This record gives sequence, C-alpha cells and structure tokens, in this order.
Amino acid sequence: MAGALITVLPTRQLNFSGMQDNAVISFVLGRPIDVSAWSTVALLVRVYDLNSMGGTVEIDLQAASVSSDDPGLFFFVSTPIASVMLSSLNEPGYNPYPYVTVANATQPFGSHVRVVVKATSHSLDDVFLCSLGIQLCVKNGSNSA
Repeated sequence: MAGALITVLPTRQLNFSGMQDNAVISFVLGRPIDVSAWSTVALLVRVYDLNSMGGTVEIDLQAASVSSDDPGLFFFVSTPIASVMLSSLNEPGYNPYPYVTVANATQPFGSHVRVVVKATSHSLDDVFLCSLGIQLCVKNGSNSA
C-alpha cells in the first residue's frame, strides 16, 4: 500500500502561558494541504510534553475545497474531520511522555485539508507549554494509520 508522511509542524514548543481563565487561542498551521491523490488521511500528533494546570490543546483537521470559479480561494468546513484533544488533567500516569496519538479522518474530506490548533485555558495558568509535532499519514487503501 503506497503512502506518505506529510510534516505539518516539526517538533516545537508552543507557549500559551499567561492566558486568562476560559480564554481561547486558535490558529491555522500553514497553507491547505492537497490530499486529492489519497484515499485515507490520518492526523498524527507526537506529544513530547504538556505542562499546564488545567489547559487543553485541541488539534483539528478540517476539510477544504477550491472552486473552479476562483481556484485561489479555499472553502473550509468548520466541523473537524479528525481531532485530537490533549489535556494535562488526564495525561500523567496514562500517557507517559513521549507518546503518539492518531485520529483517522472521516470521508469525504475534499481536495485539501488544513490543521487548526486551539488552546483553551481552564484556570489562570502561569505556565501553559506544549511540546509536540504534527504529521499527516496519507495513503491509498484501508482507513487505518
């Protein structure tokens, strides 16, 4: 079965320190990724560390398509087709660092996908750090990473 790994975010430390209680920060990682040649897509998140007293980090994969009327304009579906939730409240003891978590994308996922990171503070976090790397596993064949 042919496949490939596409690096979306090389290993990085994301710093969300100093967020107010219930604050949300959301951002898109890079440009939309062409997955039109692949029949399955899986979101792989490699977690090296998560240091927070109550924050969560959600990594969402969203479907995107272009229009023949305006091929430079992308249209996105806000509901994720794959999602990984990281929370320091349930990490220690369950997932010793480092670990990898995989979420298979539901079809149809369109011609392109994009990755969105959303951090939510559930307390006044002085320190809210997350070290991770994100890849897409794309292949033709069965829907499993």
